[in-house]
Amino acid sequence: MNKKYVLFGFLSPVTALVFISAAVYIHDFSFTGTALSDMGRIGLEKNYIFNVGLILSSVFGLLFSLSLYTALKGYERIPALGFTTAALSLIGIGVFPEGLALHVFFSVGFYLLALFSILIIGVLVYRRKKNLGVFSVSSFGAACILVGIPGWNGVAIPEVIGAFFICLWMMVISYSMWTDNL
Repeated sequence: MNKKYVLFGFLSPVTALVFISAAVYIHDFSFTGTALSDMGRIGLEKNYIFNVGLILSSVFGLLFSLSLYTALKGYERIPALGFTTAALSLIGIGVFPEGLALHVFFSVGFYLLALFSILIIGVLVYRRKKNLGVFSVSSFGAACILVGIPGWNGVAIPEVIGAFFICLWMMVISYSMWTDNL
């Protein structure tokens, strides 16, 4: 495994955070009654900040997923391909912004693919790396529990919760790969 590609597991979340924060600031975004994708919707001035940020972050996520694939063993690699597909779905969110028919497909696909890949990777690596297995399954569980709390006004807050656990998982796994602990 080429360790320089592991760094993309850190760079992807940081890139997303920087661009989404810039879009929140520029659009005076409210997290209630909205979706994050509202900052990238068709016709919105400066929507490219959000969309380009997602695309760039997802390209880094795609490179991370390839290093993840090489770090995993045998059948553990199968859900790594799911994470690769999640990164491609994130690209789709930026390429097909809110207001286009394919947007919802890519948006829902990203969260489902990423979170279920994390869960399955956690279950599969548990036998040889118990801490990473427990962390992965717990990340999935915590995201699902928090997102499932009734009463959210809009989907932006649940999206942020899901993204937080995906990004946290990427950074922990990247650190584990960097230190040869995966």
